Amino acid sequence: MKGLDGRAVALPTSAQWNELKPKLDALTTSGQAASYADAARMIDRAAGPNGLGGFTSHQCEKYTGDWSGTTRVEALDKGQAFYQLHNDWSAHVELAASRSLVTSGAEAPVRGTLTGRGTNFKVVNQLRVLYAGRPAKSIEYLTSDPTPDQIESATFVAVITGSIRGNQMSLKVQPAGVDYSGRVTGKLAAVVIPMASPVPLVQTFDVVFQGGVWQLTRAIGPSGATERPLTITSGGGKRLVQADIPRQLSTAGARGAFTTRIQLCAGCGS
Repeated sequence: MKGLDGRAVALPTSAQWNELKPKLDALTTSGQAASYADAARMIDRAAGPNGLGGFTSHQCEKYTGDWSGTTRVEALDKGQAFYQLHNDWSAHVELAASRSLVTSGAEAPVRGTLTGRGTNFKVVNQLRVLYAGRPAKSIEYLTSDPTPDQIESATFVAVITGSIRGNQMSLKVQPAGVDYSGRVTGKLAAVVIPMASPVPLVQTFDVVFQGGVWQLTRAIGPSGATERPLTITSGGGKRLVQADIPRQLSTAGARGAFTTRIQLCAGCGS
């Protein structure tokens, strides 16, 4: 095998992998690298042509691609929604596993990162549910969506762990310390003109969009893990993971509809 300068170098052994993996973990968990692939490139640059020598292409099976979803949640009063929060999100994913373990059919741990952004934030005002039947000359309902600055800052990062066995991939989402939770907000208001007074009464409600990792963990499955393994299909030198997952969740005071689409590929290029 040839290195970056065209000179022959040896492929890393399993012992070298055991030595290298803590370095990859340290770079990704510290935030210096966004993924195993980034960490490997950093180490490769530092080591020079006699270092990794193509480690990622020969020793790692790398999956890259897109992960996206939609979130629709409702706040309930006696079973009826009095407001809704809608938004979409999209993310880029990089995962890596030991190629030797994958090809052997043994369970291969997989790890990587997801870097995403929330979009299309929308507050739906249904406060008339709370004010139905109340005596008043008139009631006006007002809505304020998140500000452009809040939307611009709606980024999040998650750590993805899991395993590959044969043609099955299981994944779990974990926070990585970067999220917009609590920073994207809207407002609802009801302006009531009482029957016996011209002075309006204004009641406002602050509403908060949950962060991207919160949405992702509920979209993928219980406790942020895939409810069932994802199927890997092989052909033409590529291994593909494609899945659409819809989920419905509810509690006494809220309900939500979550959808997520996963499109990953190994062998499709970086």
